[in-house]
Amino acid sequence: MAGDKVGVLITRGVESNLSQAGDYHRNSLAQARTALWTTGVLIVLGLLVSVATSCHLQRTITRQLRRSVEIADEIAAGRLDQQIETRSRDELACCWTPWPA
Repeated sequence: MAGDKVGVLITRGVESNLSQAGDYHRNSLAQARTALWTTGVLIVLGLLVSVATSCHLQRTITRQLRRSVEIADEIAAGRLDQQIETRSRDELACCWTPWPA
């Protein structure tokens, strides 16, 4: 009789542990899915920001170079009255800034 009670208690303990383990497993899977989705979204956002920044830099550099080539073509054609305007402080603007005599 005492053995039956111990067996029942052990069975209940095992069932309880199995139930808790199942809950833990389900919660772990849910957290893993959430972490994967969050990571994926952050990667996509990072890529979008990178592409936008690259496009902006490319446009800025290309615009300045295009204007520099236009001015060089004008000077090569003999129009020496060309004015070079520098509005930025980057490397290209430094190239066009007049040197002191």
